[in-house]
Amino acid sequence: EDSSMVLIPEGVNIKTSSFCLLRLIEPNVNSTLRAGMKLVAQSHLLERAEIAGNTYYLLLENHVVGFLGPREED
Repeated sequence: EDSSMVLIPEGVNIKTSSFCLLRLIEPNVNSTLRAGMKLVAQSHLLERAEIAGNTYYLLLENHVVGFLGPREED
Protein backbone atom coordinates (compact mmCIF):
# COMPACT_ATOMS: atom_id res chain seq x y z
CA GLU A 1 0.00 0.00 0.00
CA ASP A 2 1.40 3.37 -1.00
CA SER A 3 1.23 6.19 1.50
CA SER A 4 2.15 9.82 1.19
CA MET A 5 3.41 12.19 3.82
CA VAL A 6 3.33 15.94 4.14
CA LEU A 7 5.86 17.72 6.33
CA ILE A 8 4.59 20.72 8.22
CA PRO A 9 7.00 23.24 9.74
CA GLU A 10 7.00 23.77 13.50
CA GLY A 11 4.79 26.56 14.74
CA VAL A 12 2.21 26.20 11.97
CA ASN A 13 -1.33 26.18 13.33
CA ILE A 14 -3.61 23.81 11.45
CA LYS A 15 -7.31 24.56 11.84
CA THR A 16 -9.57 21.55 12.06
CA SER A 17 -12.79 23.52 11.55
CA SER A 18 -13.66 26.28 9.14
CA PHE A 19 -16.05 27.77 11.71
CA CYS A 20 -15.36 29.48 15.03
CA LEU A 21 -17.34 30.55 18.08
CA LEU A 22 -17.05 34.22 19.05
CA ARG A 23 -18.28 36.35 21.94
CA LEU A 24 -19.41 39.78 20.86
CA ILE A 25 -17.77 42.52 22.90
CA GLU A 26 -19.42 45.61 21.40
CA PRO A 27 -21.78 45.77 18.41
CA ASN A 28 -22.39 48.73 16.13
CA VAL A 29 -24.96 51.16 17.59
CA ASN A 30 -27.43 50.31 14.76
CA SER A 31 -27.02 46.54 15.14
CA THR A 32 -29.62 44.07 16.38
CA LEU A 33 -26.77 42.06 17.91
CA ARG A 34 -26.04 42.56 21.62
CA ALA A 35 -22.83 42.53 23.66
CA GLY A 36 -22.10 39.10 25.13
CA MET A 37 -23.84 37.13 22.37
CA LYS A 38 -22.11 33.96 21.17
CA LEU A 39 -21.82 34.04 17.39
CA VAL A 40 -20.78 31.45 14.80
CA ALA A 41 -18.77 32.60 11.77
CA GLN A 42 -16.32 31.22 9.24
CA SER A 43 -12.85 31.68 10.71
CA HIS A 44 -11.27 32.89 7.47
CA LEU A 45 -13.55 35.96 7.53
CA LEU A 46 -12.09 37.29 10.81
CA GLU A 47 -9.74 40.25 10.56
CA ARG A 48 -7.01 40.62 13.17
CA ALA A 49 -6.32 44.21 14.28
CA GLU A 50 -3.53 45.42 16.56
CA ILE A 51 -4.71 48.63 18.26
CA ALA A 52 -2.84 50.39 21.09
CA GLY A 53 -0.97 47.21 21.99
CA ASN A 54 -4.12 45.06 22.11
CA THR A 55 -5.25 42.41 19.63
CA TYR A 56 -8.85 42.51 18.41
CA TYR A 57 -10.70 40.33 15.92
CA LEU A 58 -13.20 42.10 13.70
CA LEU A 59 -16.10 40.55 11.80
CA LEU A 60 -18.67 42.13 9.54
CA GLU A 61 -22.20 41.58 10.85
CA ASN A 62 -23.37 39.99 7.60
CA HIS A 63 -20.70 37.28 8.05
CA VAL A 64 -22.42 35.90 11.17
CA VAL A 65 -23.95 32.54 10.23
CA GLY A 66 -25.59 31.66 13.54
CA PHE A 67 -26.01 32.11 17.28
CA LEU A 68 -25.23 29.70 20.09
CA GLY A 69 -27.61 29.67 23.04
CA PRO A 70 -30.66 31.80 23.62
CA ARG A 71 -30.81 35.24 22.06
CA GLU A 72 -31.41 37.78 24.78
CA GLU A 73 -33.88 40.56 24.05
CA ASP A 74 -33.91 44.06 25.57
